[in-house]
Amino acid sequence: NAKAVQAQANQSNVYSDVDGVVDDVTAHVGETFTGNPLQGGYVRIVNNTDMKVVVTVPENYSGTISKGSKVIVEFPDGNPSFEGVISFMGYSVGLTTRGFNAEIKVPKNMNLKPNQTAVVKILDYQAPNTIAIPLNTIQNDEGGKYVLVAASRNGSLVAEKKQVTIGRFSGDSVEVLSGLVPGDALVTEGFQDLLSGQLLSTSEK
Repeated sequence: NAKAVQAQANQSNVYSDVDGVVDDVTAHVGETFTGNPLQGGYVRIVNNTDMKVVVTVPENYSGTISKGSKVIVEFPDGNPSFEGVISFMGYSVGLTTRGFNAEIKVPKNMNLKPNQTAVVKILDYQAPNTIAIPLNTIQNDEGGKYVLVAASRNGSLVAEKKQVTIGRFSGDSVEVLSGLVPGDALVTEGFQDLLSGQLLSTSEK
C-alpha cells in the first residue's frame, strides 16, 4: 500500500539530527550504511555556528576555578585571541587525565574550524593592590624569609632586613602578604653580600 511504499522510501533517505554542512563522506554506492563510523561508511556533519573550546583543567585547580571564571583564548596558528568566561565545568575528574573538562563559548564572528588547537589562560587568582617582588630577592635565615630594603638613617642609605610572608607565585615574581608596605625600596642587586645596617651606594643606569 501507499504507506508501506512511503515508509520504505523514507528509509532510503539519511537525516542529520544537527544543522550543518557535509564535511566528509566515506559511504559508497552499494555499501550497507549504518551511520556508525565503527561499522562502515559514514557522513560527517560540521556546524561552525555554535562552537566551543574544551580544555582539561588539572584537578588541583578545582577549588580556584568555577563557572564564570575569566579566560583568554589564544590560537598558535595566528587567529585572533578572545576573552571569555568558563560556561561549563565538568563534575568529575578523568581517571587518566586527573583533570576536569571546562568549556568556553566561541564568539560568533570567529573564523575557526573544529579541532583547531587553542591555548587557554584561566584567571584562577587575583589580589588587587598586592605587592609583588622578584623571587630571587628572597633570602632565608633562622627567622624565616626576608628581603633587604634601602632605609634612610642620618642622611645615608643603609640596608635593612625585613622579614616577609610570601603568597602565590607568578613567573619570576612572588606575592608578599606581609612585611613590606608600598614605598619600600627593595634592594635587587648585590643583596647576597649585604648585611643589615650596611651602607648602600646607588648608581643610575
